Amino acid sequence: MNSRRLPCLTALLLAVSLPLQAADEPLDRTGQIKDDAYNAVLAGEWRSSENQLRDPERRPMETLRFFDLSPTQTVIEISPDDGWYSEILAPLLRDQGQYIAAVRSSDDPQQRERADALRAKLKGDPARYDKARIIELDPKSPKLGEAESADLVLSFDDLHNWEEAGSEESMFKAIYAVLKPGGKLGVTAFRAAKGDTLEAVRGSGYLPTDHVVERAKAAGFVLATMEQMHSNPRDDHDHPQGVWSLPPFYAEGEKDRKDYEAVGEPDRMTLLFVKPSAPRP
Repeated sequence: MNSRRLPCLTALLLAVSLPLQAADEPLDRTGQIKDDAYNAVLAGEWRSSENQLRDPERRPMETLRFFDLSPTQTVIEISPDDGWYSEILAPLLRDQGQYIAAVRSSDDPQQRERADALRAKLKGDPARYDKARIIELDPKSPKLGEAESADLVLSFDDLHNWEEAGSEESMFKAIYAVLKPGGKLGVTAFRAAKGDTLEAVRGSGYLPTDHVVERAKAAGFVLATMEQMHSNPRDDHDHPQGVWSLPPFYAEGEKDRKDYEAVGEPDRMTLLFVKPSAPRP
């Protein structure tokens, strides 16, 4: 080979390899996880078909982007239940970050069964979940980890349980304590109709938005922004079994199922709170 051609060949190889390296980079120019990375996880064979069917309503990619998820973060999910979001978060965070599932400790057999099922799910697929962690959360005296150790805490459709258990104050305080200064709390919750009071909707699963915001602010959080991506104008908030009449719950069985299917999943609020970087006065 003519040695004078080596520099040109080297330059060509570098030019070809650079775009390939860039394609492997999980973040786009804005610092967000790329569509391709999300789509690969959302289409993953490890996700249950039932969970994938809910993607259009739950909008996981848009939701996690709104919550500023990064693959290098330590992320705690409160009460992941059957692991709907675990199937997405654990693989996204596996290589560079840390996914922690905080399961509620309880004597209730159903809750224990769900927690055991989540443990079995994570243990049974080490290729995706070997670095995921599970911690037990005592709702009466919650502790989520070492102080200022998490970047992001997520709660999906669980706040009504805190309210019913009388643990809202302690939960928001525990989340505030575990987050780093500047850390964020992302929340989706079933949203009550405008003007409804907490007393009017108690037990239905719905919560007034103002109530949630006030509880978070009382713990020290600042409301950064709210989104309407999970709003459902077809939901009139008036169902015999509250949110559980609607999909995916169908608490009334086959009764009025077609009507509930036409409504879709319950109306939700989507809120992002921030722990201020400066200490509270």
